[in-house]
Amino acid sequence: MRIHRFGVCGSVLLVGLAGCADMREPTRSPRAGVEARRAVPTLTPAVTAPPEWLPVGTKVPPGQAISAPPEPYDPAKHGPALPEPTDEVNLARRPDFVPPPKGAPTDTGAPAPGDGNRGFTWDQISAPWYGAYSVYDLQLSLALDPAFPGRDGAWVYAPTMRAPGGACIEMAQVYQRLSGEDTTGKFFGLWDWCESPPHGSWAVFESVDETFINRYVRPYQSRNTYAVTLVTPNTGHTSGQCWSANIYNYEVGGWVERLQSCGTPYPGAGAVGWTMWQSWYVTQARQCPTLPSIRALDIALADPGSSTFDPFTNHPADYSSSGPRGGCWKSGIYTFDSPVPGLAANTWRANTPNP
Repeated sequence: MRIHRFGVCGSVLLVGLAGCADMREPTRSPRAGVEARRAVPTLTPAVTAPPEWLPVGTKVPPGQAISAPPEPYDPAKHGPALPEPTDEVNLARRPDFVPPPKGAPTDTGAPAPGDGNRGFTWDQISAPWYGAYSVYDLQLSLALDPAFPGRDGAWVYAPTMRAPGGACIEMAQVYQRLSGEDTTGKFFGLWDWCESPPHGSWAVFESVDETFINRYVRPYQSRNTYAVTLVTPNTGHTSGQCWSANIYNYEVGGWVERLQSCGTPYPGAGAVGWTMWQSWYVTQARQCPTLPSIRALDIALADPGSSTFDPFTNHPADYSSSGPRGGCWKSGIYTFDSPVPGLAANTWRANTPNP
């Protein structure tokens, strides 16, 4: 399998470059409920080699491990993304779809951003980043406990990612156990922050079934994973533009667009982005279920100066710790590793509580 190496601009720090573009610090409108906006990051700079990617076009048979993740999608370089396959079922389009809780706390009476979260938030301090990329763990064995009394279910959104700069879309791996159900469903979810009612809505909610796994999931760094990119045109500004959410299809060797959304997010979401572990009705009252750990790997931001994706940890001015939020995280029962031991700096692992 060929590996392609890309160059970067500026001075290489922990996983990339610094000072590729300048811009004024934007007016911040932080997402409701996000804590520790300017907390000291847990990552520290260090010299590293430029990233390596599988070239776009690489096909990988189902079940075959990959040695590097797919090159992030950039429409200026790769052209139009592939259309969504016609046989994929978006549950969010069905009239009987009952959306899981998300968005602002007034939507469901739930705390925001859920009853537990840990990760990082992103700003556009040193550059107008025009996209974000990540490789997501997929934990098919994850099983949630029954819902708390009076609640309709329990949910984990992890990893979940939104690019900085007013991105319209959040990309989440969803684990859901509804009240009265015996199993935990696994779903690929896209939340549209630029849609009504008034704080956004689920635009894509697709079962992670055999078809999804065959197309998008491959073993990487010893676990099942899939790769996602959220990107907007590199115009020097990002607010109010059209955003595209994409997932890499290993069967055909290309990026598939699953959603495009244009406009401005509701004011509570603002320009802040994030990469994190998040839960709803899972860790309340210090009840801390034992769940498989979840990782996010090769996390990168689209750098306008070089038109390449650069590891976010290269830019300490642009990211902050988020959380710990919720009793299980604050008590130290759940812990957070970043970087993941033995892996690159631009990684994290949520230990809940097992690593």
